[in-house]
Amino acid sequence: MIDITQWKFGKRWVYSTTYDEVVTSTVENGLPIHEQFGAPGHLTVVVGQMGEPRDVPNSGYDATYMHVSVEECKLAQRYGWSVSSHSMTHNKLPGSMAVPENARIEVVDSAKLLEERLGTLVTTFIAPGNDHCLQYAWPLAEEAGYLSMFGVRDQLNYPDTDLMQLCRPVVYHKLDDYNRGYDPYRLVYRARETGGWIVDYTHAVQDELVIPNRELTPAELGSRLEAVTRVGGDEVWLAVPEEVVDYLIMARETTVVDEQRTPSAITYRLAAPAIPDRIQWHTVTFTCSIPREWSEVGIDVELAGEREPVAFERLDDTTIRYSHRVYDGQRVTIAPRI
Repeated sequence: MIDITQWKFGKRWVYSTTYDEVVTSTVENGLPIHEQFGAPGHLTVVVGQMGEPRDVPNSGYDATYMHVSVEECKLAQRYGWSVSSHSMTHNKLPGSMAVPENARIEVVDSAKLLEERLGTLVTTFIAPGNDHCLQYAWPLAEEAGYLSMFGVRDQLNYPDTDLMQLCRPVVYHKLDDYNRGYDPYRLVYRARETGGWIVDYTHAVQDELVIPNRELTPAELGSRLEAVTRVGGDEVWLAVPEEVVDYLIMARETTVVDEQRTPSAITYRLAAPAIPDRIQWHTVTFTCSIPREWSEVGIDVELAGEREPVAFERLDDTTIRYSHRVYDGQRVTIAPRI
């Protein structure tokens, strides 16, 4: 039996961090802490305001705070972070995204401009303000090249979650009238026990909290990442949202076919004809049951006459796990080494 694992590398659960409408202090203060714990971050930018004073309606950061610049985004990317569109203007055009012309500017034009500025693919859209904006963004997702969209629903994500309606729970201070404290363990145990994906949603990282329900101090960010990595251990996959989405798409679009088992080999083919062109991470993780007597095993993946060996780990006497980049038509051979 060959199975595709729920999460990449066979991890039990997943953790990501996102920063909305990023102010410059977030990269300066947050990047070293993320590096300390080996957890990449994710910047969601108001594309039309990069490197300029913040101008977002009803935001306490306006005018006195600078939006993160193109150069700062590229710096973060060099450390493994990712960047997404948080619209062009944060939905401040007259009539908002309910006006079709405005929705195109916020959803499609923002992605194209951000790709030009960064020289990288932009495959994620973060709804500005609230989930209400998603209804205007969904019809434009394919044209913009998005593979996922996120709102701000306070829930975990799972492998079967709609990729155009992904959730981001909050990690900052005031959640509601009954829960005002910052909790570095929030949702961590639930994600671990249920195999979920936490996508933290916050704004700034700075020593003095200007808007407590929108930001974290460096110490609080450190305590959050410490809790995630300590509780998660080897079972948590720390990844940017785009890599997780790519894995879910790859897992959904990959099928094991033509499986054959003989005393001397296990062979099968991978069918993946509908992989989107904008996928950036093609790796899929598999488990395979093998005969107990195969003490030494080799795995080869062949495509168009090219054959490559694949590393694996033995989970027990009859189960191995392995990961490799997947393309339509690959043939895989697992056989004992003599």
